Amino acid sequence: MRLAGCEAGDAEAVKGLLLSGRNGRRVRLDDVARVVPEEASNLMLREGGRRKALISCNAADGVNTGELVERLRARLEPIASAAGCTVSFGGSYEASESAKRTLGFLSLGLLVLIFVLLSMATESCWRATMVLATVPLALTVTSSPSTTPFNVPTVTFAVVLPS
Repeated sequence: MRLAGCEAGDAEAVKGLLLSGRNGRRVRLDDVARVVPEEASNLMLREGGRRKALISCNAADGVNTGELVERLRARLEPIASAAGCTVSFGGSYEASESAKRTLGFLSLGLLVLIFVLLSMATESCWRATMVLATVPLALTVTSSPSTTPFNVPTVTFAVVLPS
């Protein structure tokens, strides 16, 4: 939205702008957003031959950034695609998603490495598979209030040295 030069400099005029909701209800901008003067460039950025508008915000304390981005994406994507625009999210959300992917790949690689080492140590892929399959069970048996006679050494010994 472009405002006339005199309106753009007047914070009270900007706060008083009326917005229309889906149900036709009109509300002042100041009622739904915090309006503060800020020095910023009014130029559109260009990236890859396309115009780009950068909008930054901080999530309130206690708000899950992932859920916030998903809610924003669900609301903004239809509007942006209808206008021929694209929306992308960056910052700490992008770094968090990248870290999740990296940890996923590293976990998978580590699991394969452990399987290979167990296969070499037990000289059997079947035994290595059984060890990997029962370790989570052994940890849950010993971490919960146990009424069973099993514990980690018993379960592991029974799996590693089958009869």
